[in-house]
Amino acid sequence: MRPQKQTPVDYTGVALDTPTIDLESCLRERFGLDRFRPGQREVIETVLAGRDCLCVMPTGSGKSLCYQLPALVQEGGMLVISPLIALMKD
Repeated sequence: MRPQKQTPVDYTGVALDTPTIDLESCLRERFGLDRFRPGQREVIETVLAGRDCLCVMPTGSGKSLCYQLPALVQEGGMLVISPLIALMKD
């Protein structure tokens, strides 16, 4: 039996069931930033909607904010898997 090919899901333009949180205010107050970088808001909204999320972005693109901001506004814990050793070797 051959494995089925999976296609990535594109959430662009999809209304996510996120709690009413002013993400921009949190971004300014907690991180001192004026706006999200490309892709950050979509990742954060996906996480806040309770969906599984894999975020692959280049170094310096703001991946850390994608889990730090949701961790601040949600109750409970957050598991982040980071390939730090591989990054250090680069």
